[in-house]
Amino acid sequence: MKIRGVIRSDDGLYTCTASSEGGDTQVWGHITVEFKPSFEEQLYKELWSWKQQPVNLTCLATSIPNATIQWYLRNEEISANDQNLQVLSISPLGVLRVNPVTTSYFGDYTCEATNRLGIAKMSLELKEAHAPGPISNAKVEKKTATTVTWSIIDPMDDGGLPIQGYVVEYRLQDLSWDDSKSSYWTKGSSYTLDGLKPQETYIFRFAARSEVGDGEWSSEKSELMPRRAAPEEPLIFNVDKPVTEIPYPDQYRLHWQVPLDNGEKIDFFQIIYYQVHNVSGTWENAGTKTTRQVEHPGETTYTIENLRSNSYYRIELRAHNEIGFSTPAEAVIKTANDPSAVTGTRSGPSVQYSSVAPSTSAPAHGTFLLTVCCCCLLSALTAATTH
Repeated sequence: MKIRGVIRSDDGLYTCTASSEGGDTQVWGHITVEFKPSFEEQLYKELWSWKQQPVNLTCLATSIPNATIQWYLRNEEISANDQNLQVLSISPLGVLRVNPVTTSYFGDYTCEATNRLGIAKMSLELKEAHAPGPISNAKVEKKTATTVTWSIIDPMDDGGLPIQGYVVEYRLQDLSWDDSKSSYWTKGSSYTLDGLKPQETYIFRFAARSEVGDGEWSSEKSELMPRRAAPEEPLIFNVDKPVTEIPYPDQYRLHWQVPLDNGEKIDFFQIIYYQVHNVSGTWENAGTKTTRQVEHPGETTYTIENLRSNSYYRIELRAHNEIGFSTPAEAVIKTANDPSAVTGTRSGPSVQYSSVAPSTSAPAHGTFLLTVCCCCLLSALTAATTH
């Protein structure tokens, strides 16, 4: 077998099989394809250091046979006498340890890989990182009697490394920064402070944090906290559609998130549910309202039972404290069809019943007629059997 125009993918184990009437025999051989160096498996081309921390520059040369690595700084071969530049490995992974005691050690490094088939070069840049600059802006996104949520915009200068999070310091207006409190938020989380005092003025300042450290403080921001109030609106889980179809015909498990209490502890949740029907795009009451109360602290779930199958219900959930009720969290659900239901049972839309007491004469007359008819039918059947 002859292979023309050999390429790297031709490298590998080959099997030669010979067959005759006497049987088969096999031999194996391996072809090694040699090629000049490349940096196709190199993962990065820039590194960062700060506060004179040592860093290892690495370059991975792919080749057969293995390449030997030589390092250059700004196109000049590094000196073997420079104690701040130490070669730790030369083949096939080149490692250069740099101790950047001065800014002259930052800049462009060249990794040169050589074998008998050729030479390849790759540039690596060592950069000096610093702490982030001040944040661009911080503004209040939401404020309650005891909490404040912020929206924070990254600094214009991140110092060269990604922003990891934000530090906030805050104090009462009449206190000094020595008496302040602090908190840290991971970037992308909810930037919320709680445990604040209602109707007090607080001073806030912010700083961005990276791997290097904390950046400059922002300008101070003053916020007056609101007075105590009814709780915020709770959140009902898993009802993100105008109508949520549930898998059960006669029950629904309500699950909610406890809202902020606005300075007074929540003592219970009120659940109101009732049957509705859609009239020209509007849900109208079609049944009696049922009210339930769930004490708090406690479970944040409640199972609503004895619902009609294949029917629509509106659910209202309110949190309560000493001040009053929150605005209601609302949901409309549709119960599943009950395949075992018999016509005339609880399945289907509800019927409005009058609250006026029914006449006593009409039901009595109807009952009498039914009795008479049943007796006539029994007599007729008896007579037919006798004859």
